[in-house]
Amino acid sequence: GFVGEVPVEVKVRMDRAVGAPQLHDYVQIQCYLHMLDRPRCLLLAQASRAAPGEVRRSYIVRSRSFWEGTLRPRLEEAADRVRQRLPGV
Repeated sequence: GFVGEVPVEVKVRMDRAVGAPQLHDYVQIQCYLHMLDRPRCLLLAQASRAAPGEVRRSYIVRSRSFWEGTLRPRLEEAADRVRQRLPGV
């Protein structure tokens, strides 16, 4: 969803929700920020057994260098592998 112009990603974890955002969350959010052309996203994370108010809030800022230098090349490589296996795609 969104809060104003800021996308919000909500995660409920089986384990603890403390600490820095996990790498796969960071990658997912960077993709969202690129697709939505937004500068930042609010990540809300809560452990499944946590008290209702125990939510970790993190703002993830769009990183164009991470997108261009890491994500985009790897996504293009993955898409090329899919195209090789599925002719006509």
